[in-house]
Amino acid sequence: PNPEAAVQTQLRELATGTGGLTVANLAHGFFRGVGEVMFQDNLLTGVIFLIAILVNSRISALFAVLGSAVALLTALALGANGFLIYHGLYGFNAVLCAIAIGGLFFVLTWRSAIYALLAAAFSVVAFAAIAVLLSPIGMPALTAPFVLTTWLFLWPKASFRALTPVAVADITTAEN
Repeated sequence: PNPEAAVQTQLRELATGTGGLTVANLAHGFFRGVGEVMFQDNLLTGVIFLIAILVNSRISALFAVLGSAVALLTALALGANGFLIYHGLYGFNAVLCAIAIGGLFFVLTWRSAIYALLAAAFSVVAFAAIAVLLSPIGMPALTAPFVLTTWLFLWPKASFRALTPVAVADITTAEN
């Protein structure tokens, strides 16, 4: 780690602290990514939210897990800010994208699952870009990456024969 670098990539709890790639830090990034969907920066809350999603929909819970994992790995691979990764800020948009694309707006198949994971990875890049774009005015990205990524991935749905769209009137849970 370079202490003079503008972006510190080590996973860490505090912006100025040190950290590392440990199981505990990865768990924080993973579960906080789920918790941040409802602005809860807490590992235990992320676990509770994941259980609550599971009670409602096994498929949505699976995509929440996959979305958070993909976001964590994508952010780490791209050298994102470790403080933001630790606190789940790269994860929550990916969780939402994976749930929306993976089992709500498309009939669940292996192709729609891969498409959902691509959307989750893309949302990480979108979050980084939007966060940088809005930082001069002090505005957070919030769910703009989720909204823009989901729109972008839904836009060509009528043109993709490999994916079966679900009619908006028929959307309830991923199992239905």
